[in-house]
Amino acid sequence: MSLFKDHIGINLTSGKLQVVEVCPEGNDFFLNVVDEEFFQEFFCPNLKETKAVSLLETAFHELQLRNNFSSNLVSFSLPNNFFKIVSLPVDETLMRNDLKENLIWNLSILFPQENFNNYTVQTIKVSDQNALIVVTININILKTLHKFCVRNNLILKYIDNAHLAANLIIKPEANLGNKETALSIYISESNFSVIIFDKSNIFTFHSKKITDFQKLIPAIQDFVSENINFKLSKISKSFICGENISDSLIEQIGNTLNIIPIKINPFQKIKFKNPTENKFVEQQSNLFVSAAGIAFRMV
Repeated sequence: MSLFKDHIGINLTSGKLQVVEVCPEGNDFFLNVVDEEFFQEFFCPNLKETKAVSLLETAFHELQLRNNFSSNLVSFSLPNNFFKIVSLPVDETLMRNDLKENLIWNLSILFPQENFNNYTVQTIKVSDQNALIVVTININILKTLHKFCVRNNLILKYIDNAHLAANLIIKPEANLGNKETALSIYISESNFSVIIFDKSNIFTFHSKKITDFQKLIPAIQDFVSENINFKLSKISKSFICGENISDSLIEQIGNTLNIIPIKINPFQKIKFKNPTENKFVEQQSNLFVSAAGIAFRMV
């Protein structure tokens, strides 16, 4: 009996709600829904709960009118601007509670305007270093998503960062050997992030707001150069996903980093059980990498 059940992955951007529903059958997986709906207003971290829930409900109900969902299990991925993401040194001798207190203290120094007792803290061990990548999000945002689910008879499973969710698709595609280094680039409407894998483990995770899109390529180049030149070997593979990824952007990044990033198609190895035309699967699959990644998440 499969441990995996029908599951709806929802990726939220500032402008729209994207869904991917996957359904297991025997040893295979099939797509049931791939669709998106634009919000009536921008969806951002500082929205009041009532407004945020209303935007989610309106968009999701429109999707329900067009699609026949088979599951009430849902998971969310959220864009980088909903999180605080930093790399911090860590004393590995600290006990779990002491470590958490130490991380919160460090975060409070970096972001004195925030009360991190109101944040959840996720940590990722950095490859071959005494450091952790810390990914935090305000608990009120999680409560908003939970309230949306309760009001719409949905069961909330997971909430994750959009780039980390995308890497659930990217990492198996990378198939890194012990001596390989890979680059994962995620671009949203107002933010980009870069994750470097060393021997298939995360080496660093960097997120930055984009105020001028023309500065995107230099910003990526500076970050990669800083980490590769002094800490890692040459990048052997590169991947890209997210919004506004044109062929010319891929070419520019490739020329800058001397390696062409691969535009990920999360549906390359999974199809609709009953063949049907879907413009998102056929033409815009790269936009749904995060939704697909969180839909496939099991643990």
